[in-house]
This record gives sequence, structure tokens and C-alpha cells, in this order.
Amino acid sequence: MFKAQDIRLMSVRKKYGVTTLEAERILKGVTTLFTSEQTAKFHSLGDVNFDGYIDATDLELIKASYGWKGTPGENPADINADGVVDIFDASICGRNQGKDIWSYFGVSKPVSRKGLILILCPFIASTGVVLLLR
Repeated sequence: MFKAQDIRLMSVRKKYGVTTLEAERILKGVTTLFTSEQTAKFHSLGDVNFDGYIDATDLELIKASYGWKGTPGENPADINADGVVDIFDASICGRNQGKDIWSYFGVSKPVSRKGLILILCPFIASTGVVLLLR
């Protein structure tokens, strides 16, 4: 079984078509924008891979772990942390499909351009300055 960090890295690499190092940087940007409480709250809505989006990838991860039983919080697909990956986890994720952490918490969202992530910071967005992270 994969660790939560491995799942996050694989998902970001696939979604943006970037290397593992670039995926780590993207995830670092996501995690530094939001508190651990905000990240945990959004995960509880169905963001299994912690990439900031609740989408089909999250449902696929739940499907892959369906039937798992263990310590609550050990498997990221166990969204409701009851120690079982089941229909309740899939239902939570399904109800929240299409949500993203940026919109949920009212923060400007990154935009993907050929594997690079452009982050428009609210403070500098009005000036037209764009922050480019590589």
C-alpha cells in the first residue's frame, strides 16, 4: 500500500504532467497556502490525494482501497476516518465532485500552463504581476 505522500505525488505528476520534484514543489505551494486544519477539512470532503481538487482521481483511489479495514486515519481513502473504506467514503467524495480547495477557502487558484504552475496571488493580481514557480 502507498503512503499518503506517495499518492499525492503520483496524482499531481499525472494531473500536471510534471516530474516528481516539480510535484513536490506544487504540493509544498498548496500546503503553505492553507493551514493544516483547512487541508484536513478539505480532505474530509473527499480530496483523497490532497491535490486540492475533488475529482475522479479521488474516486478511483477510493475504489482501489474499497474494503480496506485498519486504523482510522491510516488510509487517506478512509475519508470519514472510521477505519473502513466503504460506500460512505465514496458517497462523501461523490457529493463534493468538482470542488477545489482554492474556491472553497476563497483563495486565487493556480493555473496550469505546459506543466508549469502560475499562481496569481490576490495581493499582486490587481497589479497584473504573475508569480511563476518552477
